[in-house]
Amino acid sequence: MAIKKIASVVVALVFAAVLFLPTPARAVEVKIKLYGGYGYLLGGDLNSGTEGLSNVYIDPLTPSGYTVIGSFQPAHMGLNFGGELILMFNSVIGIGFGADSLTASKDATITATHAATTFRSIPKAEASAIPLKASLYFCIPAGTGFRINFHFGAGYYMAKMSNSVRFEEGSDFMEYDNSAKANGVGFHGGLGFEFDLSANVSLFIEAQGRYAKFGGFKGDSYLRTNYGTDHENGTLYYFETEGWLPQFYPVILVQDTAPTASTWTRNIREAKIDFSGGTALGGIVFRF
Repeated sequence: MAIKKIASVVVALVFAAVLFLPTPARAVEVKIKLYGGYGYLLGGDLNSGTEGLSNVYIDPLTPSGYTVIGSFQPAHMGLNFGGELILMFNSVIGIGFGADSLTASKDATITATHAATTFRSIPKAEASAIPLKASLYFCIPAGTGFRINFHFGAGYYMAKMSNSVRFEEGSDFMEYDNSAKANGVGFHGGLGFEFDLSANVSLFIEAQGRYAKFGGFKGDSYLRTNYGTDHENGTLYYFETEGWLPQFYPVILVQDTAPTASTWTRNIREAKIDFSGGTALGGIVFRF
């Protein structure tokens, strides 16, 4: 279904570009666009579920007299690289086909101490995706060798997530570890400025935004302790569980069957990872 949606978007972009072709048609200009930058993504259930699992064990320690240092750090920031083939049908209208690589990751160490006892929680979260994108371009001349570029389109995202929370007390440990993959559809847009260095080379800076939030993640989970390892293969689920304190915490775990609703488990659904966000980037354009 997602591939059919992408195909429909591509057909629409091509049709729109053809409608704007001048008469008689000029030769198509080919551009190769290469770029990199630093971006932000929301994360969605990845961050809330990782933090919740850590807090299930950390929160009860403060009223028990422990001194807690540190806090969960959400995965938001990371590098974004990509490339694109752009076909300009005239000086204003073009279509682009390309791929990106985007990622965000973060880890932290939370330490709770009381007398001679030290307890640690080490939460980690990471999300990455390779979107295959199709875009409609509008290039507006704004002076000699200077253009304002605007583009928008859709992408097919091949995504991965992983998270873990490790608890340590002396030589004892317990670790939850998830990894899963999914494919989904997203939408994007960008506004940038392009400066010619020569007849065939230019530099550009650009701000991009995207919306891409989806579920359907399938993978594996491991629960490791001093006494062995349990493994499950299935779907990444989101649910809220009641901890040692009388409150509910969001959790994400890969399980072979969906969790069962009970007095201590509620709001069960497939987890959704949110790749929506934005990137500030720059790069080079080769024209042929």
